[in-house]
Amino acid sequence: MDPVKAISSVFANYANFSGRAPRSEYWWFVTLLIAAQVVAFAIMSSGQVVLGGIIFLILVLTTVVPSLSVQVRRLHDMDRSAWWLLAFLGGGIGTALLLGISLRSGTPGPNSYGSDPSDIY
Repeated sequence: MDPVKAISSVFANYANFSGRAPRSEYWWFVTLLIAAQVVAFAIMSSGQVVLGGIIFLILVLTTVVPSLSVQVRRLHDMDRSAWWLLAFLGGGIGTALLLGISLRSGTPGPNSYGSDPSDIY
């Protein structure tokens, strides 16, 4: 899946917490978020703290639901429950665990959360 298609898919399914998301959809979205955060922090570092803070706040507020949604669908792709998101409460170790899990490929073929997203894209 190309970057534009992946990111538009995340925002098109921003409140869809069912189904599956392929690795490419998830990682292109994560890459976009990281790049946007780097820009916001670069603006803050240049002395424009208020402007950078506003940009960062807007970024967080507009992407919190799509981020959760794509993470849940990514977990579903690996036939894991959304309860795995509670690992984020474990701090850095939990976050590293979830990111590591998200690197794995999804279960081939249909699983208990739907058909294989690689068949769709």
